[in-house]
Amino acid sequence: MKNIYFNVNKGFTLIEVLVSVMILSVGLLGIAALQTTSVKNVQSANFRGQATMLTANLIDRMRANREGTIDGDYISTISPLQTPDYCNESMCTPRELALDDLTTWYENIEKLLGNSTTVNAEITCDNGTVDCPIGSIITVTISWQERINKKEDDLNRDGKGSGDGFTVKYYSTGFQL
Repeated sequence: MKNIYFNVNKGFTLIEVLVSVMILSVGLLGIAALQTTSVKNVQSANFRGQATMLTANLIDRMRANREGTIDGDYISTISPLQTPDYCNESMCTPRELALDDLTTWYENIEKLLGNSTTVNAEITCDNGTVDCPIGSIITVTISWQERINKKEDDLNRDGKGSGDGFTVKYYSTGFQL
């Protein structure tokens, strides 16, 4: 009697290996895209958190210097050009303290959110005059640019993307004197 042996293949064929590698590469590309999106969102959240901290800091300074706030010394759309370098709380007038606070605040904005060409800050009073009487609403607004992808750029605001790959984000807080 003859022994019959069956040829039993063990292992994987080349096609099976190629399919497995293809599936693995698609999965890794998905993970890479997820990581990229995550990093972008973390940066955006960081900017929002910094803007929140900066506005709260200025509002605290304004509440501490009530006289300077009522006189409208904090109302500003640009960084002060000069600040008294000898200023501290015991030697300054309310106006000098306001200038010192604004200078420090604008410097912190540039350090934490970017340079002056991409970041704007504005402090306004609701009555539209140079002073802010008690009961006025003071608004502190910070805006900055963030990088976005083409799809987001195309959907930006009016449906017509700017095409530059950036969008402007705002954070605004108001408080009553």
